[in-house]
Amino acid sequence: MRKLFNFSPKNCMLWLLVFLSPLLLTSCVTLTGVVADDPAKVYFSAEEENLPARFAPLFVLQTYKENYNRIGRPSARFVKKETRQEEIFIDPAEASIFVEQRTFSTAEGNYTNLIYRIHFAEVPFNLIPFHVTAGKNPGLFVIITLDSKNQPLLVTTVHTCGCYFVITPSSYLPRRAFPDGWQQTEEKLWGESLPAMIDYADGSGEKRRLLVFLRDGTHRVMHLQIMEEGEIMRNYDPLPIRLEPMAALKTIPLEDGGVTSFFEEGGWRNGYVKGSYKPWEMLLISWWALDLNVGCDKEYGDPLTSENRFYTSLRPWCRSESDMRNFAEFLHFWGWKL
Repeated sequence: MRKLFNFSPKNCMLWLLVFLSPLLLTSCVTLTGVVADDPAKVYFSAEEENLPARFAPLFVLQTYKENYNRIGRPSARFVKKETRQEEIFIDPAEASIFVEQRTFSTAEGNYTNLIYRIHFAEVPFNLIPFHVTAGKNPGLFVIITLDSKNQPLLVTTVHTCGCYFVITPSSYLPRRAFPDGWQQTEEKLWGESLPAMIDYADGSGEKRRLLVFLRDGTHRVMHLQIMEEGEIMRNYDPLPIRLEPMAALKTIPLEDGGVTSFFEEGGWRNGYVKGSYKPWEMLLISWWALDLNVGCDKEYGDPLTSENRFYTSLRPWCRSESDMRNFAEFLHFWGWKL
């Protein structure tokens, strides 16, 4: 008994992990019980000048009241002007989607990824429900994969740390490209249920848009749905959001007329979002995932020039195979056969 309750530093850490482990599990399956806004707010981009604008997703919020639920724009300010000590923060008063277009090829054909990135001020610290992803400046990717005819084949949603990713096929995806044993049932991931397939087919002649429903606090994707624009305008309260090039994240304006990057540009956090720290994930996950920066939001860089891998599997031996920067290999790793 005395040995069991020996409060040495080693035993204290062990008891802390035992105590916190249930919180880790419940944080992933506990859903936020809220009364949704009626009508719900939807971030709506009406730009239609190019391919990324044509397929830009619309984001629906559970509730709009709290600043941390609102999509914002990465911004910078000086904490100490005399030393030029800067702070990166997400301004919820101005919503932006950052967009990039990339291509990749496989033995089956040539494809285009439309990459959409949004950010929020924070995932708030909370015990009930416990948010293991609590921290500043979190974000979300929505990636739409098009074939050579610009037909959408896949919708990939993933947080900008690489976690909670889901690949949802569309009705245009050939059956041969599905993973072995794929069943047309809801995709369940840590408490959320997403549709098994998205039907992009447009039989009415009216433009249809992808709606991405976001959960309060954690910004988890709750649901995906295709809806005609007219129906969207009748059922939701639209909020403006701007489409900006992904490169704009490297040139955030400073108060003195200069610019700064959204990402760290050197050191052991090179490529990570400035101000993005996940203390709970570091405490509970980093030691077995072998990554002190686990859960921290990062740049989705070029695999040829960026050292920071955008891995989507916590298994340390799968870092390269699950790296989403090499999208063809990433799909192959998870069983998709494009």
